[in-house]
Amino acid sequence: MLFFHRTLTSYINTLIKTGFVIESIEEPKPSPEMLRKYPSFEEDFRCADFIVFKLKK
Repeated sequence: MLFFHRTLTSYINTLIKTGFVIESIEEPKPSPEMLRKYPSFEEDFRCADFIVFKLKK
């Protein structure tokens, strides 16, 4: 699997430069059910695998 790691600064500045307004940012965490099924997801509470931006243009 190929990953493209970028800094949060890079994402946010690109969104701002292209005219978006950030309404909110979420870092989804695994549910208790997912943690029971996949205990290795515990580390995702420390460092999220995903980030979700709610934007307006």
